[in-house]
Amino acid sequence: MSKKIASSSRDRLAYETPRNDESEVYSILVLILILYFTMQDLNKACTHHNCGDWALLALRIAAGIIFINHGWGKLFAANPGMPAFTGMIAALGFPAPVLFAYAAALSEFLGGLALLLGTWTRLFSVLLGIVMLVAWAMAKKLALPLGDPDLALLAIAIALYLLGPGVYSLAHRLKPEHGHDQGNGCCVSQQKI
Repeated sequence: MSKKIASSSRDRLAYETPRNDESEVYSILVLILILYFTMQDLNKACTHHNCGDWALLALRIAAGIIFINHGWGKLFAANPGMPAFTGMIAALGFPAPVLFAYAAALSEFLGGLALLLGTWTRLFSVLLGIVMLVAWAMAKKLALPLGDPDLALLAIAIALYLLGPGVYSLAHRLKPEHGHDQGNGCCVSQQKI
């Protein structure tokens, strides 16, 4: 909670920013230690056979959560919500803005779910890459640092398209014999090392 402090030079009230108490500092330290030891365990478990698959899993989880959140906000919530998002699409000059707004929002929501599960990864990577390219080029005018998140998500979509979902994916679990079509992308060697 903020404390109100009367200003000596004026009658208005100023608000003092609360300081972190010890429990917040300890919580942050505990989270840092957990992250450190988790990374150490992953580093020990990571061999030249599966290290890339762990990296793909991390990319899929992070991008999946982000895309689900953004798609949900457009489709089902008020952040920004479909009316506002459709208005933004119309302002960018797209024909049939309702169609394009729903296509982008559904691509984000369903694509995020697909990335998270590791299924249909290459198809949705293309769709999500297009959405991010349009967002960065049309809405953000290729501006950096304003377009940093769009550029980063575009790069992740390209990487997932090229490499596939990896072996820690639903697609690989369901059909491991399909190689690059399901578990590994075009840029992953199929040779056993």
